[in-house]
Amino acid sequence: AMHSTRNCAGWNKNMLLSIKDLRVSFRLGKVDGVMQRFEAVKGVSFDILPGETVGLVGESGSGKTTIAQKIIKGVGEKRISYLEMDAYYRDLSHLPLDERALTNFDHPAAFDTELFVQHIDMLRSGMDVEKPEYDFTIHSRKRSTVRVKARPVVFLEGILLFENQYVREHIDIKIYVETPSDLR
Repeated sequence: AMHSTRNCAGWNKNMLLSIKDLRVSFRLGKVDGVMQRFEAVKGVSFDILPGETVGLVGESGSGKTTIAQKIIKGVGEKRISYLEMDAYYRDLSHLPLDERALTNFDHPAAFDTELFVQHIDMLRSGMDVEKPEYDFTIHSRKRSTVRVKARPVVFLEGILLFENQYVREHIDIKIYVETPSDLR
């Protein structure tokens, strides 16, 4: 579905944003003194129209964030609202630290999906959001937030992004990152 209702001043809803020849590689280490690299993405090109939502999914350690940053850099930071699902873990500060550490953070219940969906909808409607900040060392939200400005493209990234039907149905471009387990 095409969503061209963004209230982003100065952006033409028909303006095409292009990713051309995207390449992402990771260093694996040296073998016989020569640095070995794994080319995760090679020569990928695609177009994004303002008003579209992009979703990037992959397992933990698959390179999602690196690939997201390359795409954002290619399109331009001022054109993309970026929400990483990791910022939306539920606040566990009401639990003792040792109990927080036992939480399965790879389960849908670990996320504040309601707030995540609310923020996606707000960005898609042209409203800025206050994204939570999460402290992974103590498994709790920080008191501070980060302002995410509404931009022509909403870019989402997370391990369980496609698990929620509502979120999945509102993503126009779906990208799955698959990285061999011995490289993660």
